Amino acid sequence: MFSLMKNIKRFIRSYDNFGVSLNFNIRNRKQYQSVCGGIMSLAMTIVLLYIFITGLISLLLRDKFYVLQLFYQD
Repeated sequence: MFSLMKNIKRFIRSYDNFGVSLNFNIRNRKQYQSVCGGIMSLAMTIVLLYIFITGLISLLLRDKFYVLQLFYQD
């Protein structure tokens, strides 16, 4: 069970898009990637995919396109 959690943390950490470049090496890597950054990257990817997929579905179904005309009289 412990190794499964370690592998999940390692995967999430490797997915970190917000890693900071360092002038010195930590564990022989050019960027420091954290679990928090990996979680934020996964959340951002999920939200962007949701927005893209729902927009594509509404475009294909022509579901949410309305034309509203307002006439103002002085």
